[in-house]
Amino acid sequence: MNAGRAVAADDRLAIVAERSWTHGELRAAAARVARRLLAGRADLDEARVAVVAQPGFALAATLQGIWQAGGVAVPLAVEHPPAERAYVIEDAGATLVEAEALVADAAEGAPVTLPAVDPRRRALIVYTSGTTGRPKGVVTTHATMGAQVDSL
Repeated sequence: MNAGRAVAADDRLAIVAERSWTHGELRAAAARVARRLLAGRADLDEARVAVVAQPGFALAATLQGIWQAGGVAVPLAVEHPPAERAYVIEDAGATLVEAEALVADAAEGAPVTLPAVDPRRRALIVYTSGTTGRPKGVVTTHATMGAQVDSL
């Protein structure tokens, strides 16, 4: 970055993991994921989408794509045994997607109109550790996530 020269929002660094990605690259990948998840529908209408992936670009793009399409993300811990993942998927009523495969397979296509997502809609279900019983899903809305990001 050159001193004294503004960097366009899309050119700013967004993620450093396997390599570096810009906000523009993340936004484009998330839009491809949303298009693929919508598959001709106007809105996922808070359908739950379980996501399994190592932390990194594919996970971030998939989460954003789910939210842009109007879905509720249910992240799964990659280190959890299959039985525990199966419990979360069933309990949440979710469809499972693998972020790496989804991002890799989400080719460019015709632009899609994304739904307008009310901030009060559900966005995320994170499961507790289950130390006193079975894990329970904790729901977070788009507005709550926005408030958390703003406070940071």
